[in-house]
Amino acid sequence: MDRWINKLITVEYKVNGLSYSPDGRCLAAACEDHKVYRWDTTTHGSIGTPLAGHQGAVKCLAFSPDGTQIASGSVDNTIRIWDTSSGASVGLPLEGHNGIVQSIAFSPDGERMVSGSRDRTVKVWSAGDVSNDESGP
Repeated sequence: MDRWINKLITVEYKVNGLSYSPDGRCLAAACEDHKVYRWDTTTHGSIGTPLAGHQGAVKCLAFSPDGTQIASGSVDNTIRIWDTSSGASVGLPLEGHNGIVQSIAFSPDGERMVSGSRDRTVKVWSAGDVSNDESGP
């Protein structure tokens, strides 16, 4: 028996990951075409233009607990932080992994972000400092 409620939208590229905003009003998709797409879950319409900047497929994403940012991880081995209001990239891409970034999560208080990679590392980032810092552990 089908239990799906509604087909939100059809996209042209493979969807690698999905995340709801904390308030449930936005659904974001990490896609194979190097972009993050956002939809309003009430109207099912697109929100802004796709978030573009990665040099490879976007594999994962997560909303910050306050919903003001999206972090995305890519096959380009970087993490990008996006402002959800403007859609702009915040700071430089975060570098430090030597493999595809496959998972991202924010701590419940929003102070830290963690990323997991095919390079077999988990890195902890200060969510308040989204500048490019390769000096971490």
